[in-house]
Amino acid sequence: MKRYGIQEVFDMLGEENLKVQRVKHGTRGSIEVDGYLVKHQSLRYATFYQKGTTCVCCGKQGTHFKLDVERGVDPESTKRRHFNLYAEDGTLMTKDHILPKSLGGEDCVENLQTMCKTCNELKRSTPQEDLELDVVVATEIQSGKETYYRSIEDAAYKLCMVIRGIGLDKKNKKIKQTCVRKAVQATLDLMNAINTKSVLCNRLWTIEKRIIGGKSLEEIMLEGATTDEPTQAM
Repeated sequence: MKRYGIQEVFDMLGEENLKVQRVKHGTRGSIEVDGYLVKHQSLRYATFYQKGTTCVCCGKQGTHFKLDVERGVDPESTKRRHFNLYAEDGTLMTKDHILPKSLGGEDCVENLQTMCKTCNELKRSTPQEDLELDVVVATEIQSGKETYYRSIEDAAYKLCMVIRGIGLDKKNKKIKQTCVRKAVQATLDLMNAINTKSVLCNRLWTIEKRIIGGKSLEEIMLEGATTDEPTQAM
Protein backbone atom coordinates (compact mmCIF):
# COMPACT_ATOMS: atom_id res chain seq x y z
CA MET A 1 0.00 0.00 0.00
CA LYS A 2 1.30 3.42 -0.97
CA ARG A 3 2.83 5.60 1.76
CA TYR A 4 2.37 9.36 1.85
CA GLY A 5 4.71 11.75 3.65
CA ILE A 6 3.29 13.81 6.50
CA GLN A 7 4.01 17.20 4.92
CA GLU A 8 2.82 15.84 1.58
CA VAL A 9 -0.60 15.08 3.07
CA PHE A 10 -0.77 18.38 4.94
CA ASP A 11 -0.09 20.20 1.68
CA MET A 12 -2.89 18.23 -0.03
CA LEU A 13 -5.41 19.02 2.71
CA GLY A 14 -4.55 22.72 2.89
CA GLU A 15 -3.59 24.82 5.89
CA GLU A 16 -7.04 26.42 6.07
CA ASN A 17 -8.55 22.99 6.79
CA LEU A 18 -5.85 22.02 9.30
CA LYS A 19 -6.13 25.09 11.53
CA VAL A 20 -9.78 24.53 12.45
CA GLN A 21 -10.78 23.87 16.06
CA ARG A 22 -14.05 22.11 15.27
CA VAL A 23 -15.56 20.24 12.34
CA LYS A 24 -19.29 20.38 11.82
CA HIS A 25 -21.03 17.05 11.27
CA GLY A 26 -21.99 16.64 7.66
CA THR A 27 -19.26 18.99 6.44
CA ARG A 28 -18.85 18.45 2.72
CA GLY A 29 -15.88 18.91 0.48
CA SER A 30 -13.32 16.44 -0.77
CA ILE A 31 -10.06 16.28 -2.61
CA GLU A 32 -9.03 13.65 -5.13
CA VAL A 33 -5.97 11.58 -4.26
CA ASP A 34 -4.81 8.92 -6.72
CA GLY A 35 -8.36 8.44 -7.99
CA TYR A 36 -10.00 8.34 -4.54
CA LEU A 37 -12.16 10.95 -2.79
CA VAL A 38 -10.88 12.12 0.61
CA LYS A 39 -12.64 14.59 2.92
CA HIS A 40 -10.35 17.55 3.48
CA GLN A 41 -11.54 18.36 7.03
CA SER A 42 -11.11 16.06 10.02
CA LEU A 43 -10.37 16.57 13.71
CA ARG A 44 -7.71 13.87 13.39
CA TYR A 45 -5.90 15.75 10.65
CA ALA A 46 -6.20 19.04 12.56
CA THR A 47 -4.90 17.41 15.76
CA PHE A 48 -1.88 15.89 14.02
CA TYR A 49 -1.14 19.26 12.38
CA GLN A 50 -1.61 21.43 15.47
CA LYS A 51 -0.47 19.07 18.23
CA GLY A 52 2.15 17.01 16.38
CA THR A 53 2.44 13.39 15.29
CA THR A 54 4.13 12.00 18.42
CA CYS A 55 2.27 9.95 21.04
CA VAL A 56 2.03 12.04 24.22
CA CYS A 57 2.39 8.91 26.37
CA CYS A 58 5.13 6.73 24.92
CA GLY A 59 6.77 9.06 22.42
CA LYS A 60 6.10 6.83 19.40
CA GLN A 61 6.37 8.90 16.24
CA GLY A 62 3.90 8.86 13.37
CA THR A 63 5.97 8.79 10.19
CA HIS A 64 3.61 8.35 7.25
CA PHE A 65 0.00 8.27 6.08
CA LYS A 66 -1.86 5.58 4.16
CA LEU A 67 -5.21 5.70 2.41
CA ASP A 68 -7.68 3.38 4.14
CA VAL A 69 -11.32 2.54 3.59
CA GLU A 70 -13.90 2.84 6.36
CA ARG A 71 -14.01 -0.22 8.57
CA GLY A 72 -16.53 -2.80 7.38
CA VAL A 73 -16.87 -1.29 3.91
CA ASP A 74 -15.97 -3.28 0.80
CA PRO A 75 -13.09 -1.38 -0.91
CA GLU A 76 -14.52 -2.29 -4.32
CA SER A 77 -17.86 -0.64 -3.53
CA THR A 78 -16.66 2.91 -2.92
CA LYS A 79 -14.15 5.49 -4.01
CA ARG A 80 -14.19 7.06 -0.55
CA ARG A 81 -10.98 6.87 1.47
CA HIS A 82 -9.40 8.61 4.46
CA PHE A 83 -5.84 9.14 5.57
CA ASN A 84 -4.61 7.18 8.60
CA LEU A 85 -1.33 8.03 10.30
CA TYR A 86 1.05 5.18 11.16
CA ALA A 87 4.31 4.74 13.02
CA GLU A 88 7.19 2.99 11.28
CA ASP A 89 6.28 -0.32 12.99
CA GLY A 90 2.72 -0.12 11.67
CA THR A 91 1.08 1.15 14.87
CA LEU A 92 -1.97 3.31 14.16
CA MET A 93 -1.82 6.86 15.57
CA THR A 94 -5.09 8.25 16.93
CA LYS A 95 -6.63 11.37 18.41
CA ASP A 96 -7.46 11.17 22.12
CA HIS A 97 -9.78 13.33 24.22
CA ILE A 98 -7.78 14.91 27.06
CA LEU A 99 -10.96 15.32 29.10
CA PRO A 100 -13.17 12.35 28.15
CA LYS A 101 -16.46 13.17 26.46
CA SER A 102 -18.19 11.13 29.18
CA LEU A 103 -16.95 13.72 31.69
CA GLY A 104 -18.00 16.71 29.63
CA GLY A 105 -14.96 17.02 27.36
CA GLU A 106 -15.53 18.88 24.13
CA ASP A 107 -15.00 17.53 20.63
CA CYS A 108 -12.47 20.17 19.57
CA VAL A 109 -8.74 20.27 18.87
CA GLU A 110 -8.06 22.10 22.14
CA ASN A 111 -9.32 19.01 24.00
CA LEU A 112 -7.50 16.53 21.76
CA GLN A 113 -3.99 15.10 21.72
CA THR A 114 -2.05 12.63 19.60
CA MET A 115 -1.80 9.13 21.03
CA CYS A 116 -0.85 5.77 19.55
CA LYS A 117 -3.57 3.11 19.50
CA THR A 118 -1.80 1.01 22.14
CA CYS A 119 -1.65 3.85 24.69
CA ASN A 120 -5.17 4.98 23.82
CA GLU A 121 -6.58 1.56 24.57
CA LEU A 122 -4.60 1.45 27.83
CA LYS A 123 -6.02 4.83 28.85
CA ARG A 124 -9.56 3.61 28.20
CA SER A 125 -9.00 0.81 30.72
CA THR A 126 -7.85 3.31 33.38
CA PRO A 127 -10.55 4.10 35.99
CA GLN A 128 -11.87 7.63 35.48
CA GLU A 129 -11.21 8.51 39.11
CA ASP A 130 -7.48 8.09 38.47
CA LEU A 131 -7.29 10.58 35.61
CA GLU A 132 -5.37 13.82 36.13
CA LEU A 133 -5.60 17.07 34.18
CA ASP A 134 -3.37 20.12 33.97
CA VAL A 135 -5.51 23.19 34.74
CA VAL A 136 -4.70 26.89 35.11
CA VAL A 137 -5.20 27.98 38.73
CA ALA A 138 -5.72 31.64 39.68
CA THR A 139 -5.19 32.20 43.42
CA GLU A 140 -6.35 35.52 44.85
CA ILE A 141 -3.58 37.05 46.96
CA GLN A 142 -5.84 38.49 49.68
CA SER A 143 -8.41 35.71 50.12
CA GLY A 144 -6.47 32.69 48.89
CA LYS A 145 -9.51 31.56 46.89
CA GLU A 146 -8.82 29.59 43.72
CA THR A 147 -10.46 29.67 40.31
CA TYR A 148 -9.75 26.94 37.77
CA TYR A 149 -9.60 27.23 33.99
CA ARG A 150 -9.50 24.50 31.36
CA SER A 151 -6.73 26.18 29.38
CA ILE A 152 -4.54 29.27 29.10
CA GLU A 153 -6.91 30.55 26.42
CA ASP A 154 -9.91 30.32 28.79
CA ALA A 155 -7.94 32.01 31.57
CA ALA A 156 -6.74 34.79 29.25
CA TYR A 157 -10.32 35.41 28.12
CA LYS A 158 -11.44 35.78 31.75
CA LEU A 159 -8.44 38.00 32.49
CA CYS A 160 -9.13 40.24 29.52
CA MET A 161 -12.93 40.39 29.41
CA VAL A 162 -13.90 40.15 33.07
CA ILE A 163 -11.02 40.94 35.42
CA ARG A 164 -9.70 43.81 33.31
CA GLY A 165 -13.20 44.83 32.28
CA ILE A 166 -12.56 44.90 28.52
CA GLY A 167 -15.67 44.37 26.40
CA LEU A 168 -15.90 43.17 22.80
CA ASP A 169 -18.01 45.17 20.37
CA LYS A 170 -18.51 42.95 17.32
CA LYS A 171 -20.30 45.71 15.38
CA ASN A 172 -17.52 48.27 15.64
CA LYS A 173 -14.59 46.96 13.58
CA LYS A 174 -12.05 49.43 15.01
CA ILE A 175 -12.98 48.64 18.63
CA LYS A 176 -13.03 44.93 17.83
CA GLN A 177 -9.47 45.11 16.47
CA THR A 178 -8.34 46.94 19.62
CA CYS A 179 -9.97 44.31 21.83
CA VAL A 180 -8.32 41.51 19.87
CA ARG A 181 -4.91 43.13 20.39
CA LYS A 182 -5.63 43.47 24.10
CA ALA A 183 -6.74 39.83 24.25
CA VAL A 184 -3.45 38.77 22.67
CA GLN A 185 -1.57 40.94 25.17
CA ALA A 186 -3.55 39.36 28.02
CA THR A 187 -2.46 35.91 26.83
CA LEU A 188 1.19 37.00 26.73
CA ASP A 189 0.91 38.62 30.17
CA LEU A 190 -0.65 35.47 31.59
CA MET A 191 2.00 33.17 30.13
CA ASN A 192 4.72 35.43 31.52
CA ALA A 193 3.07 35.44 34.97
CA ILE A 194 2.91 31.63 34.95
CA ASN A 195 6.52 31.23 33.80
CA THR A 196 7.93 33.78 36.26
CA LYS A 197 5.53 32.92 39.11
CA SER A 198 4.67 36.60 39.43
CA VAL A 199 1.43 38.28 40.52
CA LEU A 200 -0.94 39.55 37.83
CA CYS A 201 -4.16 41.42 38.65
CA ASN A 202 -3.87 40.51 42.34
CA ARG A 203 -3.70 36.82 41.48
CA LEU A 204 -0.96 34.23 41.40
CA TRP A 205 -1.27 32.13 38.23
CA THR A 206 -0.02 28.54 38.10
CA ILE A 207 -0.55 25.35 36.13
CA GLU A 208 -1.33 22.43 38.42
CA LYS A 209 -2.60 18.89 38.20
CA ARG A 210 -6.09 18.12 39.42
CA ILE A 211 -7.55 14.63 39.84
CA ILE A 212 -10.95 14.48 38.17
CA GLY A 213 -12.36 11.98 40.66
CA GLY A 214 -15.28 11.04 38.41
CA LYS A 215 -16.40 14.70 38.11
CA SER A 216 -16.46 16.92 35.09
CA LEU A 217 -13.99 19.80 34.94
CA GLU A 218 -16.97 22.16 35.06
CA GLU A 219 -17.93 20.72 38.47
CA ILE A 220 -14.36 21.09 39.72
CA MET A 221 -14.28 24.68 38.46
CA LEU A 222 -17.54 25.50 40.25
CA GLU A 223 -16.15 24.13 43.52
CA GLY A 224 -13.18 26.50 43.38
CA ALA A 225 -14.75 29.39 41.46
CA THR A 226 -15.13 32.92 42.76
CA THR A 227 -17.16 35.78 41.36
CA ASP A 228 -14.79 38.16 39.61
CA GLU A 229 -15.73 41.83 39.46
CA PRO A 230 -13.97 44.02 36.89
CA THR A 231 -10.84 45.52 38.45
CA GLN A 232 -8.10 47.82 37.29
CA ALA A 233 -5.31 46.05 35.37
CA MET A 234 -1.99 45.76 37.11
